[in-house]
Amino acid sequence: MKTDRNETANMINIAIADDHVLYRAGVKTALSQKKDIKVIAEADNGMQLLNMLKHIQPDVILLDIEMPIMNGIATLPEIKQLYPQIKVIMLTMHDD
Repeated sequence: MKTDRNETANMINIAIADDHVLYRAGVKTALSQKKDIKVIAEADNGMQLLNMLKHIQPDVILLDIEMPIMNGIATLPEIKQLYPQIKVIMLTMHDD
């Protein structure tokens, strides 16, 4: 399938970092309904995400606060220092 250059240039590339596989799948499914959004990476924790960022450059990261190994609070400063152009949206299921 041939892709129009303008269509690719306007695509918003997303990475999702969350330790809940079903949550990631649901978010990915919801985002796939938008033709200008593409999920290009998924990670179980912040450490895995940082390793992926060496190879991919999303426009936006959906970053869970509470994850094993390296949580979102610890991951965010690393992302902002190494990749300041990437927008980050923090997510949590907690009320406070």
